[in-house]
Amino acid sequence: MMRQNYQEMPNYLRLITTLLLISFIVVPLTLFPHSGFTLHGVSVTYADYWASGVGFLAVMLGVVFPWCGYLFLTKAPQSRHFFLGILLIWLCIDFLFHLSNIDESMFASKLWWSTGIWIGFTLFMRWYLFSHHSVIEYFSSSGASKIQDKFES
Repeated sequence: MMRQNYQEMPNYLRLITTLLLISFIVVPLTLFPHSGFTLHGVSVTYADYWASGVGFLAVMLGVVFPWCGYLFLTKAPQSRHFFLGILLIWLCIDFLFHLSNIDESMFASKLWWSTGIWIGFTLFMRWYLFSHHSVIEYFSSSGASKIQDKFES
């Protein structure tokens, strides 16, 4: 059934769902200790990664995003609302994270560009998930509505 739902999805929704489902790989990459990595030329250790709070956020996204993908596959009526809610929460976290690590030279560049991209992406996803004809058709053909129709007749 999920395979059939996946094949029925509009192309862009299928891409989003695939990306959401494979985002689980963040969890083991975050939880298993490693030697660290370099970010913008700065060496970041495993301890720094967790102390900054980014490790926790990465694990949360590695759990929540695949759940959103699963909800899209099952055509759950609340899946679009759940996904947009996660995007809005992430937007707030991104804004607060940049706001807490700010100096005046960074303010105009990083904070506004990052926030602007998230706002634009969230607005696009809101339009796509709730206004695009093929997505509306995909979710309106859900099993939940067919079961409800059986009870009403």
